[in-house]
Amino acid sequence: MDDDPAKICLSGVGVGVVCVTLVIVVMMHFDKYRGVASGMKYAGYTLASLLFPKILTSLRDAYGFRGCMLVYAALTMNVTALTLLLKEPPWHLHSRSSKAKPRVHERKSISWISTTPLDNAHCAPVESPEITESNSAAPTVTIQTVSSLTLNSITTIVDYALDKGAARSQAYLCVTYCSPAELFGRIVLPLIGDCKIVSRATLVAASFALLAVTMLVLPATPCVLAYILVCACATMLLACLLAMKPVVIADYFGIENVATSWGLGGVTLLPLLLCSPYIIGYFRDARGSYDGLYQLQAGIHCFVAGLFGIVSVLDRRRWKQRTRSLTV
Repeated sequence: MDDDPAKICLSGVGVGVVCVTLVIVVMMHFDKYRGVASGMKYAGYTLASLLFPKILTSLRDAYGFRGCMLVYAALTMNVTALTLLLKEPPWHLHSRSSKAKPRVHERKSISWISTTPLDNAHCAPVESPEITESNSAAPTVTIQTVSSLTLNSITTIVDYALDKGAARSQAYLCVTYCSPAELFGRIVLPLIGDCKIVSRATLVAASFALLAVTMLVLPATPCVLAYILVCACATMLLACLLAMKPVVIADYFGIENVATSWGLGGVTLLPLLLCSPYIIGYFRDARGSYDGLYQLQAGIHCFVAGLFGIVSVLDRRRWKQRTRSLTV
């Protein structure tokens, strides 16, 4: 048992490396539908939470806890062979090599010149290149995005339902009905930003604003049904934000800086992760209710929504300026 902490640390490092690597691989292979691809990756976590508990329980009953872990380790090692199929896409290699190689201008000689009358001369319109989002916009906004998701109040929905007088079976229904909403938020909502109905920054800002509204409405729900509906809406918006987090990082920092940005975000979040149980316990034990926690969540979400709103306006202004300069 003396080496158990070392095993736990090693397991945590492995999980962290795999998670960040999967994010980078998804961002490299998808451009237009990055949000949907990221949401499908996170949707796998939701489906695994529904399927694997029963599988692990059956394995534990059959082989014991240590045998269950050995079977799980064997499955993981076999899945590792599939990672050999995950290669860097050729278009990413080409873009990286083109950036590394300096451009060489070749000199060519002119052998003949043809002259034509200019009576019916016209200038062919120049096709404007695709306008992309600015990569230099507010890096602190992304860090605030991750920070605001730390105090995930969705983990308290069962306890809060019990505090409001709901039966235990009704409280567990909150988790059941939140799962479809979570899948919807991770797969369907990011499609709005991928299809350019609104920009991704605008989608994130709107999601944060609506999430703040749900956090304020949650303590005022009059019945269990209303409470379940509000919880489902909050879960859907949180799922969308989690799916959009790596997409926003890739858009504003570049794919090559995703790992660095993710690491900086993790270091920034470490104090909040350590203090999160004490903060939740303070509102539950000292204040007697989670109402203050949800109000704090609403304030944080409003602040981050405002930051992303500013970024969205600045991006829109830059896009208009570039379009105007290309059309002149």
